[in-house]
Amino acid sequence: DEITLNVTAIIPALATAALFQLHSLIEKCSEVMIESIDQNTVVAYYEAACQYGVKNVRDAAFEWLQVNLLNFYMKHLKLLNQIDLELMYKLISSPDLFVMQTEYAIYYLLKNWIYFQLHPGSESNPRTDLKGTIQNFYNTLDKATPFLETRLGARYESLFRALRLNYLLNHHRDIEIILKDNIIPQTWIYAPILQQWDAMLCFDESTYHGPTECDEKLFGESCMRCGRVLDSEGFQKWRWTGFNFGLDLVFIVDTRSLSIKRNHRPENERLLSLQVKRQFLVRVTILTVNANSQVKHRQTSGIKSLTLEKNEEVTLLQFDKDLSYPLLISINILNVSPRIPTERIQTKAQIAAGSSNANPSHVSEVNLSHNAEE
Repeated sequence: DEITLNVTAIIPALATAALFQLHSLIEKCSEVMIESIDQNTVVAYYEAACQYGVKNVRDAAFEWLQVNLLNFYMKHLKLLNQIDLELMYKLISSPDLFVMQTEYAIYYLLKNWIYFQLHPGSESNPRTDLKGTIQNFYNTLDKATPFLETRLGARYESLFRALRLNYLLNHHRDIEIILKDNIIPQTWIYAPILQQWDAMLCFDESTYHGPTECDEKLFGESCMRCGRVLDSEGFQKWRWTGFNFGLDLVFIVDTRSLSIKRNHRPENERLLSLQVKRQFLVRVTILTVNANSQVKHRQTSGIKSLTLEKNEEVTLLQFDKDLSYPLLISINILNVSPRIPTERIQTKAQIAAGSSNANPSHVSEVNLSHNAEE
């Protein structure tokens, strides 16, 4: 017999099917759930799929969240409270997270998410008022102790451990905000700053030219994550500003391709690397989504090893014909090896922090600013 399933009652139907081990009904429920994933259903579907062991629904819901966490929830902050701590940790730790702008966006998202976790009954305010209310909350906390070291904030420590701290320390405004917020203990920051300074000296003295290879797992854990949305077709170019070890990378979209250029203008030479050639790794992933923000088509360049001379430009990706605008673009870059010597950078601050960030085999790399420039 044919069964008609209503989306509004699909989770109870799945629960019943799972209870009585009705595999054909479980499969039918899964199909309906995957087709109807959107901002209103995704978290409930993910939780139900985890509870009843429906892997394909769980994976589809998680993919939706990876793509839309920074793109959708930054515009709908009140909905953040739907995401629990465990799910949030998995998302921000994911190497496939689509980060809109840069790592700072994740930090900002966590600030908002924590506020709603602590104030679940807060009234819905216009976004401008809401932003001020949330910042006011952090401004009024006791500044003698970092938030994560307080009784109230200790349970959120794992989330901030998952941030790639090196990527939060490459723009003076980001550092200013992070220090003022006093969420992250300053002892966490010392080791990444020392590692960046060490790498900068290596570049400056031409004893290091950048990574040439890296396995996919380590690349995913160590690369800089950034991205943006291109709403319409046409010539576009941009960069993410901030300290980048003297490497000014400009991204260019022209009709149906995406290129990268090592920009080097004479008037900026004192700020840019003078090395004739610079090596780095890059991966581009481009998505087209449907009306429910589900992935309709995905294209990736894979990890590319590039060696660029000054002002050299190369094509990273020729767009598939199935890609259509608007495009979601995720760009991952590794321009300092995750194995740059950290054994000699075992500082007291790292030991005091006692975190995964102090692991000498895993060093996060270069970040840029949270603002993109056209």
